[in-house]
Order: sequence, then structure tokens, then C-alpha cells
Amino acid sequence: RLAWPRLAALEGGSLYGASLEFSRGDAGGAELVVHSQLEGLAVQAPRPLGKAAEEAVPLRVLLREGRDGARELNLDYGDRIAGILELGEGALRRGHLRFAGQADSLREEPGLYLDGTVASLELDTWLDFLTGPEEAADGLAAVEQVELDLDIHDLRLWGLQAAQSRLQASRAGGTGWALSLESPSILADAMIPADYRVRGDSPMELDIRRLHMDAGQGQADGIPVGRFEGLAPRTVPVANVNLDDIRVGGQDYGRWEAGFRPLENGVRMEGLSGRWRHAVIDGRLDWLETDEGQTSHFEGTVRSDDLARTLEAWGIPPFIESEDATTRYDVSWRGTPLDFDYLALQGDGRVEIHDCLLPSRDRRTSALQVLGLVNIGNITRRLRLDFSDVFRRGLSCDRLRGRFSLDGPVVSTDRLSIRSPQGDFVISGTMDIEARTLDHEMEIVLPLSSNLYAGCLAGPAACAGIFMVERLWGDRLERYTTLGYRVTGSWDDPEVEEIRGLLER
Repeated sequence: RLAWPRLAALEGGSLYGASLEFSRGDAGGAELVVHSQLEGLAVQAPRPLGKAAEEAVPLRVLLREGRDGARELNLDYGDRIAGILELGEGALRRGHLRFAGQADSLREEPGLYLDGTVASLELDTWLDFLTGPEEAADGLAAVEQVELDLDIHDLRLWGLQAAQSRLQASRAGGTGWALSLESPSILADAMIPADYRVRGDSPMELDIRRLHMDAGQGQADGIPVGRFEGLAPRTVPVANVNLDDIRVGGQDYGRWEAGFRPLENGVRMEGLSGRWRHAVIDGRLDWLETDEGQTSHFEGTVRSDDLARTLEAWGIPPFIESEDATTRYDVSWRGTPLDFDYLALQGDGRVEIHDCLLPSRDRRTSALQVLGLVNIGNITRRLRLDFSDVFRRGLSCDRLRGRFSLDGPVVSTDRLSIRSPQGDFVISGTMDIEARTLDHEMEIVLPLSSNLYAGCLAGPAACAGIFMVERLWGDRLERYTTLGYRVTGSWDDPEVEEIRGLLER
């Protein structure tokens, strides 16, 4: 039995069918050769080294005396791995192991060097194996310097699959592992601490500079991609992660950083910060596994300095424009974080937008339609004035503020306020984004006096009316007038019903 960290932890008895040969080598030293098919023995390690007890894999071991009192061990383990190890004083001095090939010589530097080609490798399984709770003081943990350089045809990593990958890793003393992974679809570096556990307390540092994944199409928009076969939240490792150039199914998922911390039924991404679709996102995301399936829960803020561009990036008509918009969300949705769909959210939000413009209806779908203000001209004509010039571009606003709740495509709001030079608007009710319908009650506060003076532009009759009002009322004329309306129906052709008349304020 070889002293090796679980790689040769053999179970099931002795080496059945083994043959042993003793001889003298060319230099006069003793040589021992062992041959076995290893039938009846299980190697408790991940593939390609691991094997079941009933599986036959030919093993050849040559042990002979080397220089300076050391012993040299030559190993051939089927077509999986071969190598040369130099042992001295009960420990490994130098070693060279090659996967799917022959290691012809040792390097001068001390430590263990592994290279070669692997057809398939589950990297997450190996990380779990090498950093598992069982100690291996007489194995890899006792080797001061370890270096790895592998070409992997089919790499699996936490639900991701990548072809033609190169994995490089090194470990010096007790400093942990430094890993580098490169393929057409993945480019990443990782630092794994010596006391690392996949779901433990000490996070790895993971920097992913390229991640192009697809659901199995092979490429998206001409970009080579790997496959995304599904990632379970309970298997996500503890890590501090930076992600850049993330594409899934051809879609750009922006740039992110977060600390992944294990929960009992999933993972929490704390300190989440990202730039995605022309918005800055900060907060916390929980990805959980429940009896009903996977769910995601986000709590945080979304900010934009170009709101129209952000809405267009989400496939939403730019019905409002602003360079200073902030929304705070506490929302959930079914599925993984990548299953985000704004038409399927459940939760609440709070919005505050400054220096905004609600474009007129001739600029595709506008907030004037969404909020039921599309007939603002009809409303203001109650004052016998023409405001067509004022609203030609839309409704400008100093501030839009309010709370809302989300139930799939249905958005409900209670006293959403819009402060505008043309008037103040307070809106309560619901709208269905998918059906493009609304049911609102609206309170409009218009600056009466200034509008009356502006009405002089409408002609002599309006000016005469203003003169008469001023003469009769003088300073007692209130400067604001409140109107109340119920707005229902479709965005394109809403029905406006008066529910309160002119009120002095």
C-alpha cells in the first residue's frame, strides 16, 4: 500500500492476482516489480484516478534504489497516469506524473509536477476531494511544492461545461492553491486558502474575466461557448467573486462582484455590486432551494444616469427620461438569478427620479400613456386654455417619487407624486404592463394664476376674462386649482372620468 492522500486508499483486502518480481538492476541495486489488475479493489478518488472495486485497471510499480540513498518508484496505472517518484527518508523529494502519457524524467526542482491530457475532469469534485475534511499528512499535504498543468477536453465545474481547457495550479508550503483556467469560453484565476472547504468559512478569491455559456448550442453570435447544465444553489462554493464579460445564451450579463456565502438551503450573494444594461445595481441576492423549486430574492437599489437607455436595454419602451433615477427593490422570482423576468416579479419598490421628462405619445409608448396622462390636453381645456405648446415634447418634472408593489405584470401604487412646473400630479391605482391597461385615480394641482396670465396668448377674450377676475377678486384669488379624475382602459385610448371638480386651495 502506497502512502498517498486518498489517491491510493484501497479497500477490499489485498492485491488479488498480483505478481511480484525481485531482481538486481543494472547499477547493482535491488528492484521490485509489482503487477496487478486491481480487481476487487476500490480507489476512492474522482475520475480519472478513481475506480470501482469490480473494475479492472492494470497497475505496474517498479521500486528500485536510486542515488544518494533515495528510492525511485516508477508507476503505470493503466492508460490513465504514469510517473516517476523519488522517495527519501520516508517522504517524497521529487516527482513527475503525467496523465495519458509517459513521464520520462524528473525535474531538478524539488516537489511534485503533474501534467498531461485528461479526457474529462469534474473540477468541483476534485476541489472537494483535495480540500475535504479527512487529513492526508503522508500525502499531498506533506509535499512542499506541487505544480499542475493539464489539457482537459471536457471540463465540468459546478454545472458549467467547457471544452479544450487548460488548467494550471500550484501550491507552495501551506499557502493554499493558485489556479488558472483558460478555454475559449472561460478565463479565470483563483486563490484557494489552505484551510478551504467548499461550504466552509474561508472563501476562495475568484476572478472570472470571461464566461461565455449557452444551453448547449455550442456558440452564440459567433462566440465559442461552453454549456450551462444547471447549477444547484446548495453546491455553490464559498468565494469572493469578480465577474466580467459574462454571456449566457448570447446575452450580456454585465460586470459583477459579490461574496458568495453558504446558507442552509442555498447561497447568499452579499455585497452584490454590478453594472448591467446601463444601470448600477447594489444589494444582496439570496438564491434558495425550496419545496416548490428554486427561488431568487433581491434586496437593493438600481440607479441609472440615462434612464431611457436603461429601459431600452431591458426591452421596455423609454416612457420616461432622466439622468438621475434611483429605485429600491425588495423582490423575488422563481428560478435562478439568470431567470430574472421583470414581468414575473413579486414584491415592493420605491422610486425617486429627478429632472425627468415624460415624452409625448408620438414618441412610442410614453409615461403619459402609462400613467393615464395622455389626455392632459382635454383636462387643461377645462380652464379654456390651450396647453399644446407646453406638452408638445411631453411633461417635464422636477421630481417623481412613490412606492409601488409588484404582482407579476400588475403594478400597484399608492400616491405616486409628480412635481412639475406645469402642475403637480398624485396617482393611485394599478396598471397591467403586459395587457397595457390601467385603473387609476388622479389628483392634479394646476397653478391657476400663472396659467391665466399665460392665457393672454390665446387672444383678447381670454385677456378680458383675466382682467375681470383680477378686478373682482384681487389678492384673494387662490393660485392653485385641484382636479380629480378616474382613468381606466388601455394605454392607447384611456377613458377619463371627472370625480372632483375645481377646488380652491
